[in-house]
Amino acid sequence: EAYTFYPNPTKNLVFYQFKSSTKESIKIEVMDVLGQQIQLLELETAIGKNDIPINLSSFPTGSYMIHVHNEQNVTIHKAKIIKNKQ
Repeated sequence: EAYTFYPNPTKNLVFYQFKSSTKESIKIEVMDVLGQQIQLLELETAIGKNDIPINLSSFPTGSYMIHVHNEQNVTIHKAKIIKNKQ
């Protein structure tokens, strides 16, 4: 299914937007350039359009990887996000 992370680059918030045909639990993992997990969000998707904010304001300027995992812990979406200075 189609998905996007926007805005990219960002200063604080990046939104994970996608459509879902079912309700399911997902995990959104934010990792630094070394592959270390620096944030983990666990939530339930809604049927239809989802627009989930991911707050990067507490992290320094740089590149981050975001991986989204489904209930079976399979990576379903991923993206490289650039965080600019405030």
